[in-house]
Amino acid sequence: MRVLLVTGDEGLKERLLDILRKKGYKAACVDSCEKALEHLFEYDSDLIIFDPDVKELEGTDVLPVIKKIQSNTPVIVVSDNSTHEADVKVAKAGVYFRLGKAFDDQIINQLLTIVEKNQQG
Repeated sequence: MRVLLVTGDEGLKERLLDILRKKGYKAACVDSCEKALEHLFEYDSDLIIFDPDVKELEGTDVLPVIKKIQSNTPVIVVSDNSTHEADVKVAKAGVYFRLGKAFDDQIINQLLTIVEKNQQG
């Protein structure tokens, strides 16, 4: 499975990359919304793991654009910043799942398994 990881948080990046590699997934990592959009225009992804606290643009504003580029690609949002406005934007964008950065590895592994099974049909 090909995963695009969008985060500027080095600790989160290393943790998620370690989990993804252990599952045998191919992961690309970018640290800005602009780079994420460039990547999505050039490559298909099976899953996007998105931290809306990235540089340059308001991450929650970019989610609808991401879903337009790759509408069938599930997006998991990982963020500790939760406001009502941000939560509404995330929900309207059709995000697959949202979790905090202090997630249990077992939860992300279960989510990855569910996404993978859904991809296989």
